[in-house]
Amino acid sequence: MEELEGQAKYLFAEYQRTVPLEVREPINSWASDSLKTLQTNFTAYMQGLGKFLFSSALQVISTVSSVLGFLIIPIWIFFVLNDQRSALLFIDHVVPRTIRVDFWAIIRIIDRILINYVRGQVILGITVGIGVGLGLSLLRLAGIDVKYVFLLAFIAGLTELVPVVGPLIGAIPAVVLSLLDSPITGLAVALLYLLVQVVENNFLVPRIIGESLGLHPALFIVLLVIGGEAFGIVGMILTAPVSAIVRDIFIYLHGRLSEPPWPAGLLPGESEEKDLRPQKAT
Repeated sequence: MEELEGQAKYLFAEYQRTVPLEVREPINSWASDSLKTLQTNFTAYMQGLGKFLFSSALQVISTVSSVLGFLIIPIWIFFVLNDQRSALLFIDHVVPRTIRVDFWAIIRIIDRILINYVRGQVILGITVGIGVGLGLSLLRLAGIDVKYVFLLAFIAGLTELVPVVGPLIGAIPAVVLSLLDSPITGLAVALLYLLVQVVENNFLVPRIIGESLGLHPALFIVLLVIGGEAFGIVGMILTAPVSAIVRDIFIYLHGRLSEPPWPAGLLPGESEEKDLRPQKAT
């Protein structure tokens, strides 16, 4: 090491002695600029490498967290279902006796609306899946080579269960697979999904989801627009079921406060009183 250092000093001294000053100045300037550029590039490279490693670590942590979440959810559901009766009996005991029947009636209203909303989403998903399958089959009959028709129709129906953004998610794999075949196939499939989306937003969603919640299709569209403008995607998803819940609770409370009062526990649309409070085991 010392020998190499000595040789380097000797060569530098020879360079200083033999090379004229007017030649050495541009060489020294070029070497200095090159060294600064190299240092800057190396620093930027190390910073980029650090950001990449940090981002990769975050992605790994996020993936692990998601996997653990999916593993924990079934366990959580098991314990919730296992202790559901005890929890309901505890709540029934805590709620004052004077409002107990009305309390469980409001809980039943919320439960009924949410069940109807989920049922409507399932019906919508099945309808869209069948529509996409028929459309892709027609494209094949027209001479356009569309592959995996059944799988793509299933994905379209399944992703339809995710409100608002589900149709876009379901269209991505179909368009990508079609583009891999040919640009014409990709364009035809993209236009088909666009047509399905137009029909869905203007006809299927207002009728299927609106009717499942007891909302007129025109009112349902207005609620979607208001919810989207006020709260974005979350508003578009929750405005309709929340509006139906508020409507039925208002009708129930109005009936209970009227003269003569509405029978306790009788929900809007029911013809006879039903008390579905949790009963104590005998």
